[in-house]
Amino acid sequence: LKLIQPSVTIASACLLVPSARAMAASILREAQMLPERFRFLLASASPRRRELLASLGLPFDVMTSGFAEDLGTSSFSTPAEYVRATATGKCEAVLETLPERRSDGRQDVVICADTVVTVDGNILEKPVDDAHARAMLRSLSGRTHEVFTAIIVAVKGRRNIRSSVERTEVTFSELSDEEIDAYIETREPFDKAGGYGIQSKGSLLVKGINGDYFNVVGLPIAGLAKLLLAELSPPLGEQAAQADGPPSKRRKDEGLG
Repeated sequence: LKLIQPSVTIASACLLVPSARAMAASILREAQMLPERFRFLLASASPRRRELLASLGLPFDVMTSGFAEDLGTSSFSTPAEYVRATATGKCEAVLETLPERRSDGRQDVVICADTVVTVDGNILEKPVDDAHARAMLRSLSGRTHEVFTAIIVAVKGRRNIRSSVERTEVTFSELSDEEIDAYIETREPFDKAGGYGIQSKGSLLVKGINGDYFNVVGLPIAGLAKLLLAELSPPLGEQAAQADGPPSKRRKDEGLG
């Protein structure tokens, strides 16, 4: 499998530029026809990712990968590289379990994502206990951190894996020990990167964000839609990409990851 060089972008959750509006129209139209040619598999047990993917109107099945997710962070020079490698590992684990051909003639499309929080150059994944969660939240208190989510789209039988890495900045309010302990008591931190969920009670900790809100939740759907269009409907995907700039500039931007 050949991994297509990813891109790292900051996307706005509030403003759709003309190219993004064109992409949104394309994926909404394509959502009606793509299931006739493809079967979609979400390689994630996250209920948040299931909900976000469903918002695109694509029917899909869930298949967890069983990938160990134990890559050493020190082996990677950037958080983007680390999160991309983890998401790719999940995707490849699922691809290996799929048949080369389906009896209904459709192709299997695997969608995978992985999210990490970073502060002071340290990657924060899911806390393992109360003390770990408390240390994470104290390190985020009153500061701005980064959230990286890698998205992978792969079609069984094709050589390429498409990927992108999205980045969002999140600023926390100053948190007292009482507030941190109260949040930990909700048990919400323990299945979330960085120890908080922005879409739920963790929103009370957040002062503001710069970038894609859905990236922080765990699945940047605009970025995913762009990958799906590029891989499954090349003419429409190329039209959306061309609106972002000439090919030479796009290749340079995609090297950021």
